[in-house]
Amino acid sequence: MASLKRTRLRLTELWHSHLPNTTSEYTLDMTHRGGTHSTLLELVPRQSRVLELGCASGYFGAILKQQRQCKVWGIDSDITALQQIPQGIYESTNNVDLDHVNEWPLPLQTADVVLMADLLEHLIRPEQLLIKTHDILAPDGLLIISLPNIAHISVRISLLFGKFRYKQSGILDRTHLHLYTFHTACELINNTGFTIENIRSGSNWSGWLLNHPNASRVAKVLRGLLATNIIITARPQ
Repeated sequence: MASLKRTRLRLTELWHSHLPNTTSEYTLDMTHRGGTHSTLLELVPRQSRVLELGCASGYFGAILKQQRQCKVWGIDSDITALQQIPQGIYESTNNVDLDHVNEWPLPLQTADVVLMADLLEHLIRPEQLLIKTHDILAPDGLLIISLPNIAHISVRISLLFGKFRYKQSGILDRTHLHLYTFHTACELINNTGFTIENIRSGSNWSGWLLNHPNASRVAKVLRGLLATNIIITARPQ
């Protein structure tokens, strides 16, 4: 019995050791092909006008400006993070509670891209923000979101052994108010007036394979197990 308990503990530790953080903690990770940040960057059209919701300290806005030549506007509810943004990255930034957006406090009339990277799971009413996005996104504009995948194999193995513990960061970040799988993430987007254009996987270890153009049906099935992040692009209906 003791030996079985040690084996269970070791398996759980092993899987969690291979689980990359899905929350940025205000840092950028572009070192992994197929990782969430690398994949998000590829999806943003060059020289587009981007509204980044949940821009934090500007780590992703900076690379959008440098590598994609985008003009970027930022909104975040964390005033401390906004104060860390270096000058010259964003056209403007605003401190707004994203659970209560009545009007967009921006000189920007329409955005080519609205980016929500690991944001919606933190909101009380994510559906309301998605619906409000229609007011600022161009009719042919692009919505890009990423969400942690609660069905990742590390979480499944933990559940198999009766474990479900929130953490400081990652898929089980204790500040997450909503949990999503690929299926429920698609439902969220479809039910708020968008048509899904593309679904990708964010994973430091297997994203390059799961997102490969010639990925087999098996790889697409495995994304529910191996992707740490669900990445969706969509357009207004």
